[in-house]
Amino acid sequence: MKPARPAVLVPLFFTAILSNSSPAAPVEIPLTGSGASETNGNGHAFVVPNIKGNPAGGFIPLDYPPIPFDPAAPTPPGPAEIFNFGSLTYDDAGIPASGSFVLPVTPSMFDFDFKVYSEAFAIEVGTDLSFNPDTVVTLENITGPGLTFEDGTPVRLDFTADVTWQPMVEGFNNTIDPYTGNLSVVNGTFTFDLSDDPETWVFPVFVSDVEFEFDLIATVDSLEQVIVPALPKVVIAADSPTQASIFITFPPESSGTFQLESSPDLSNGPWDLVGGSFTPETVTSPVTVPIDGAAFYRVRQINP
Repeated sequence: MKPARPAVLVPLFFTAILSNSSPAAPVEIPLTGSGASETNGNGHAFVVPNIKGNPAGGFIPLDYPPIPFDPAAPTPPGPAEIFNFGSLTYDDAGIPASGSFVLPVTPSMFDFDFKVYSEAFAIEVGTDLSFNPDTVVTLENITGPGLTFEDGTPVRLDFTADVTWQPMVEGFNNTIDPYTGNLSVVNGTFTFDLSDDPETWVFPVFVSDVEFEFDLIATVDSLEQVIVPALPKVVIAADSPTQASIFITFPPESSGTFQLESSPDLSNGPWDLVGGSFTPETVTSPVTVPIDGAAFYRVRQINP
């Protein structure tokens, strides 16, 4: 009889190693910033112009400045200094630790919080906040790059999407259909544009043809990439005892409008324009100038 073979332990040990790998972790980015405004310049980001308020029973237009504000205050304050309208959550699996990387965004990554507007509306029409007014904002048809990473860190956000705004009470729709519009995000700046056909509200009373406008602009500080301008390289070469050449070259990514200026000294006095303005595409180089022992030259950017 052949002796029994010893048990093989390698597969079990290998399985234990595999099961010890750590899963990817969700990372949350608060949608916060230090300045908000609105599109049309009237000072109001949220407008419901034709709903009746409760205390006087008459026509009371509803309009509120960019978030945040205290809905219980008698008069909302001016433009927001600090805001927070939700969060963006992504899975860090597959995000490289070095180099540039762009992650497309999906609707499920966003959790918007505009409840402050719903509560303000409820107070305006005389509704008790115990009814839990809320707003559900959803995105559809997202296009564009998405979330850009540099060396594993998110640095900017860019996309466009269709957006729906559905007021809620106790988890039920407050309008028969949601308001719709679109959202544009460029380098972390969210621009909402909702101004749809009027909708029918069912709470606190049945009201038809209620108009609505939401045109908030808010820049999320952590998703705004600071772009350092690509400055020109300036080299001065003497051609003769009385004449010099100024060579002006730009990196490939440069943009903007520039001009060459001169000054007899480095005081705070005005600088004189040498020639006309130019862009990186139209620059003429070299520029021939006279040699003056007291002359200084500079290239100044005059437009972004």
